[in-house]
Parts: sequence; C-alpha cells; structure tokens
Amino acid sequence: SDYWIVKLAPAATSDVTLQLESTARLSAINVVPNPVQNTAMLRIECDAEAEYVIELISAFGTVVKQQSVHLGIGEQAVHLTNMESLPAGSYEVLVSRGNKPFTRGRVVVAGK
Repeated sequence: SDYWIVKLAPAATSDVTLQLESTARLSAINVVPNPVQNTAMLRIECDAEAEYVIELISAFGTVVKQQSVHLGIGEQAVHLTNMESLPAGSYEVLVSRGNKPFTRGRVVVAGK
C-alpha cells in the first residue's frame, strides 16, 4: 500500500499549495514473529550501505524505542529486543536514513 506525505508551502497569494509525494518507493519490511512478546527480527531490503534509525512509535505518536544501526546493501536483519517492556498494542516501525523515511511497517506487542 502507498503512503503519502503532505507538504504545505505558502504560495504568493493567500492560497495554500498542497504538494503530495508518494512514498510507494519505500523498501519492504517484515517483522517476525508478529505479534511479538520479547524479541523480534526486523528484515529489511536496503539499497545502500548507511546508518539507519529504527523507531517504534505508539498509537499516540510517541517514540517509545529508538535504535541506530549500520546496515549494508541487500536483505538485512536487525533484532528488536526488550519488547516485553512495552505495553501491549500496535506500534509503527519507522526506518529512516539521512533524516528521511526509508520504510515503515507495523508490529503488534502481545500482552503477557
């Protein structure tokens, strides 16, 4: 599915210009197991060797977990640990590179 980022930019007139940028180019992401109780494996297809930031974001928009990793090209795996410390629920997994979203997905943390 596509995600859309909306950028608002003031125009020379009193009108507001909406610029839509499709993020359909985002890489595939897979989290297993899902739902997770304590440790999960994040699998991601990377198109460049770089520093990536992985964030887990609650339904309230709060970053509840953040991890920086150096990943190579191709399919990469990152362990997400201590997931049992989070309240049960659904979380967005946002992977960024160079302060720009690279890919995103969802993970469900199971109750104890």
